[in-house]
Amino acid sequence: MKFERKMIIKLGAIFLTLMIGSFIVAWVSNGFYSINGWLSFLIMFILVTLLGWGAILSLYQEDVPHWLIWLVFGAGVLRLLVGMFFFVSLPEWGYGSPVEHAGYVMSDAYERDTTAWNLSQTDKPILTAFKDYRKADQYGGMLFLCATVYRYLGGDHHQPLLMVVLVSFFSALLPLYVWAFVNRLWGNQAAKIAAWITALYPDGVLVGSSQMREAFTMALASVAVYGFIIYWEEKSKKGLILVLGTLLISLPLSPFFAGLLFATLVILAFFINDGRFIRECRVWITFLIFFVILLGVFWLLGDRIIPGSNDSPFTLIQDWLKSTAKWQLYISESSSGWVQKVLRNTPEWTHVFLLVTYGIARPFLPAAVVASGKPI
Repeated sequence: MKFERKMIIKLGAIFLTLMIGSFIVAWVSNGFYSINGWLSFLIMFILVTLLGWGAILSLYQEDVPHWLIWLVFGAGVLRLLVGMFFFVSLPEWGYGSPVEHAGYVMSDAYERDTTAWNLSQTDKPILTAFKDYRKADQYGGMLFLCATVYRYLGGDHHQPLLMVVLVSFFSALLPLYVWAFVNRLWGNQAAKIAAWITALYPDGVLVGSSQMREAFTMALASVAVYGFIIYWEEKSKKGLILVLGTLLISLPLSPFFAGLLFATLVILAFFINDGRFIRECRVWITFLIFFVILLGVFWLLGDRIIPGSNDSPFTLIQDWLKSTAKWQLYISESSSGWVQKVLRNTPEWTHVFLLVTYGIARPFLPAAVVASGKPI
């Protein structure tokens, strides 16, 4: 009887917290004038709460500590607050571009999210996100997700914070699964450090506060690695289900991310236990199934991945890697005068190492070092 009473009190407290949160976010979303759409935010908060509860249940073998649950909750709230801050501050203090005037910090998030809202208000099937909107979303998966949310929860006007709620708390699952697999590999102390780093890492907070696919892919990668580790240690079907399920979910978001994650897991399999892991039949069957699916996706969506190309999947991958490397080099050079100066005065063979080091350190560098612009 006491247990039931405590459970009712806890559930009531959780629901009250979600209600208050939905009122606050709706108030901010409506320019501090009304709480129109609060019910949509409440439903979204309930969905992300169930998602978090399911994630914790999936780690029933790990004896998840209470501090980690609070860390995950805090990481989600932090990302949501940052997203709300951008939404309110950029129209007032930004540079006046359409992206910032609409409250977005990322231009591709702005294009995709506004397109998703427009799609949700039409009579078109949402599945058209995968074929008619390449300019807004190259792959279509993130556009499909946004359009689905807006069509069924969006209300009578566009409320971008609705997606920010989903993205922020999904992104907050990253430290949960990172803690889980690091704890198995290197112990509790290393797992605690890894969880705190992933919860507070600046780039993670940034993409987790925007409508970006990376918020999903980073969390999904941690789930896949955890599933891989528990299958390696326990030979459980749960591990294979987590790996294959994560890879399949990743495909519509980004086929190349799914392919790279798949390749990473294959490489890990070769190094574990002197390669004995990779000799198991079930592992090969799982890898083969996903590999066939991945090749099919590359073949069918080749022109979407690399416009104007109808070559084999392997050629598409090669072309994409070359194009990505050139683009990242251009972005790194053009975004910072310091990077340009360093590259001009160093041998060409050192540039890859320097750019990798810069990419790792960039989230912790002062803004004046990594970017140019007018002072606020």
